[in-house]
Amino acid sequence: MTDKMLALRSNRIRGTLGSVDASTIEDLNRALLLVLGLGA
Repeated sequence: MTDKMLALRSNRIRGTLGSVDASTIEDLNRALLLVLGLGA
């Protein structure tokens, strides 16, 4: 869950924290569509 969004300068971004496979991204997208009321 995101508490607060903010902009960072590119030199403060160090690298990748992790990775998510394609099927998990698909599940997340589907859940987001449902929460926003755009999915079936």
